[in-house]
Amino acid sequence: MLPKLLSARSKGTAAETLVTKMILATPPATACADLAGLAVRSEGFDVLGILAVPVLVVVGEDDVLTRRPTPRRWCLRARRRLT
Repeated sequence: MLPKLLSARSKGTAAETLVTKMILATPPATACADLAGLAVRSEGFDVLGILAVPVLVVVGEDDVLTRRPTPRRWCLRARRRLT
């Protein structure tokens, strides 16, 4: 799981140490409940088309969870409502 949370450039850094400690400190029941919640929640991206406020989409250059064209689609979906 850790390789998808941090950039490969974070290997051996204080950030990697901190995130590892946080993960290991999480009780197993809490981690299971978190994953169960993620499995049943809707993505919520359909809301982007009805928002009447500016939207900030931030994706890191080393982000392995978000594919490159996805943020552009989010922005386009949000922009449709604003224009």
